[in-house]
Amino acid sequence: MKKKKYNMYKLLLANAITEIGGNMYKFALAMYVLNRSSSALLYSVIVVCGILPNAFLGIFSGIFVDRHNKKVVMAYSNLLSGVFVGIFMLLFQIQFLGLGIFAVYSFIIGVFQTYSNSAMNGSTPELVLEENVSKTNSLMQAFDSLITVCGPIVGAVAYQKLGMVVVMIIDSLSFIIGFVLIQS
Repeated sequence: MKKKKYNMYKLLLANAITEIGGNMYKFALAMYVLNRSSSALLYSVIVVCGILPNAFLGIFSGIFVDRHNKKVVMAYSNLLSGVFVGIFMLLFQIQFLGLGIFAVYSFIIGVFQTYSNSAMNGSTPELVLEENVSKTNSLMQAFDSLITVCGPIVGAVAYQKLGMVVVMIIDSLSFIIGFVLIQS
């Protein structure tokens, strides 16, 4: 019983941390691409590439998640996202990348997060007490809404004051922290 209540808090915290990192990154990316290229079209293509995996893989990720351990899928999707963001940040730092590669990056992160989100949505009843499922889902929605509103502000300030590399480090760490919380 205690374990499931503890899981509720870890699940909420992991979700909040990864969402903060992701939303902060998305807004900083918009500012970076628009600053570097002045192309709203390029930024739109990058955004669409991040949305496509959910649109095309959503149903398959749900089936996959139902057949596998949701906690493991969620955890390792976050770990893979964190490692991938870290590798991408290193390539970005040595200026190995053009702006178009951000579309590839967005697509790959979108794939990982499609599986993670499917696992997160399906795992709540398994990880928390039955009487806390509704509360947990409500809190997740509230946190997601708050983060969606605050993410652009945090992303803009972080990008302006710290730069894109630091924003990418924070995003990578948010996924890795999410992995640790889910796995523990």
